[in-house]
Amino acid sequence: MNKESNLDILDDPRQITMVEIQIVTEYVINISSAFIYEDLSYKELIHLCSSAKQTIEHYFIKNNNGYDLI
Repeated sequence: MNKESNLDILDDPRQITMVEIQIVTEYVINISSAFIYEDLSYKELIHLCSSAKQTIEHYFIKNNNGYDLI
């Protein structure tokens, strides 16, 4: 990123507390090729997520000086 980036505000620890961050967790699971998301209940989906071998967290910074940033 260049120096003019809107993320420069994150360099100031006083400002970071004012940033709204949304965390989205991605669960990496093994499924069959016949997997149909809509056919599973909420409980079954939670069970699949709890058996995930890997998770990846994505952080989204929202509404920083009028901009939505990722």
